[in-house]
Amino acid sequence: MTSIQVALQGKGRPENDYIKCGTDPQTPSTSTDIVVVPAPAPSLSDIMGCQVIRVIVGGNIGPEKSFTVHSNLLVSLGGHFEQKYIVHKDTGPMELPNDLPEVFAKLVNYVYAGTVPSVLATTPLQDQASALVKLCQFYATIEKWNLVEELLNKTMDSIQDSYHTFKDFPTLDLCKKVFTAVKKEESQLRKFCMASIVTNLKDRPLAKNDHFFTLLESNGAILREFVAAVSKFDHNQDIRVRDGNGDPNFLGGHVTIRGVSPCQFHVHKEVREDILVRCGTGEGREPREYPFSGLRPECYFYRYFA
Repeated sequence: MTSIQVALQGKGRPENDYIKCGTDPQTPSTSTDIVVVPAPAPSLSDIMGCQVIRVIVGGNIGPEKSFTVHSNLLVSLGGHFEQKYIVHKDTGPMELPNDLPEVFAKLVNYVYAGTVPSVLATTPLQDQASALVKLCQFYATIEKWNLVEELLNKTMDSIQDSYHTFKDFPTLDLCKKVFTAVKKEESQLRKFCMASIVTNLKDRPLAKNDHFFTLLESNGAILREFVAAVSKFDHNQDIRVRDGNGDPNFLGGHVTIRGVSPCQFHVHKEVREDILVRCGTGEGREPREYPFSGLRPECYFYRYFA
């Protein structure tokens, strides 16, 4: 009976963190079982410490609200908060006058409960559209703050899932607002909005919509993104469905609708990882070891196969 054990010994991976591929001798089967053994995650109490910081949000664009957050948790989000904490840790409260308290409240809920905002199927019909807009607004804000990729990716997954739940896509009006507010051309929210326009070209009367052509003509970057999306996505390809799209590096159930890779609208950093491949070919045979070094995308649900 053959088996392959991959011991991951690179950055951030302890020696006991490994992926085992092979047939489980206790469960006779002709299929391949894949068991992922993650490193134990530190508990919330281990990382939050005892120091807190006051954050005042709003004032310029809405009502002002004060939050008290554990400093370590806020800094762990990186980007904007890590930089501002260095400045404000000894000088008083951190102020975010140009942001909305309801957006920051969602962020606080994430750092303490690990819960990413979503739009539930039980949301009343009259509130669904505004809830979806607020979810996109949350993504745009945390992207502006340059926070950790895991939060961005989980929020994008939530956006795709929420739109799929309500059998809807971003409206052209929302897309225009995203392209206006989000200046970063590499923004995955911009790409998702443009992909939603392209994959629904035949279902929406855009050919007679002057606002659509005005949008394309308003900015060269938007036109480039449109052309890129046309070359990448097909009509009736459902960009809300994260099915792996035939990518063997991802696990998932059987689906009948053609979707996109689970990481299609993710932000990834590639990390170099040294792995040790141990191959055994049956009982009584000594396993052989082969060192291997390569790059892998760092994603919260990525599965690496040797």
